[in-house]
Amino acid sequence: MSMTQETAQRDDADGRRSPFTGADVCAAAGLRIVPGGHAVLFDQDVWHFGDVDGLPVHLEPSSIRFDFTAVTDRRWRLLAKEYIFARLAPADPAVAVLPAAYRVPLTPAARTPAARSPAPSTTARSASPQQ
Repeated sequence: MSMTQETAQRDDADGRRSPFTGADVCAAAGLRIVPGGHAVLFDQDVWHFGDVDGLPVHLEPSSIRFDFTAVTDRRWRLLAKEYIFARLAPADPAVAVLPAAYRVPLTPAARTPAARSPAPSTTARSASPQQ
């Protein structure tokens, strides 16, 4: 039995199996892999998107790596992986049927500090403060 098959049989401490077990995260998110590169699999606890084709060269390695090992409880780790998978691949059949699911996909590049900060408001700058 391979490690992926063992993981598929026991995703969390309660024996719950994720609908994404065994999934190729890159394929589900529509991310192309460079020739000879490695895809990211849902069952991995560290998702490294370094082999995704077309990522901006200015991205730091920490921006293209999701490390779920910091989540020590297996149930919460599974939940975190399912949430990120759903954000990366909102068109996946298991996600698309959820009424409150996000419809715009998250990308690994969206983890950069500039992408996380809100855009400056031009109206806030031009308005004078109320006294």
